[in-house]
Amino acid sequence: MLRTIEELLGTGRMGLNDAAAAPMADAFTMDYKPWSYAARVPAVLRTTQLPLPPAASSSGEDTTANAAYAHPRHTVVWWAAHSRGQDFSVEDDLDTDRFNRALWLGLAPKGLPFPARPVTGADLREDREQLLENYRKQRESSSTLSSNPQH
Repeated sequence: MLRTIEELLGTGRMGLNDAAAAPMADAFTMDYKPWSYAARVPAVLRTTQLPLPPAASSSGEDTTANAAYAHPRHTVVWWAAHSRGQDFSVEDDLDTDRFNRALWLGLAPKGLPFPARPVTGADLREDREQLLENYRKQRESSSTLSSNPQH
């Protein structure tokens, strides 16, 4: 993105990384092709009091696709209790660990444990090739398990 901005403004490169990057020239064209866009209102927003346009079948809006997610799992009281003490008045001024845990509890399927984040303090620079090989094997086996319906 930075390289593209530099190309558009005609400025020089600011560093090696942007100088080595290819500009996003393929995203732009001089040929005008008319297009249109029709916004689709997600079904979950229909459960709120937001001022939304009426649902119309001609708009192609799928009101049943997200039916399982369209009903809040918790009340406003639950969310207020789990976010009590958080400061939302300033960007990025949250207790992120507590906030992420509240989001997980509120949105993840019931019974799914919060992901563990192992903090080992290990020096990952040593035996890098072996660590990467182990990581690849682990990802491969987990993707095989998730794509196999028997597991």
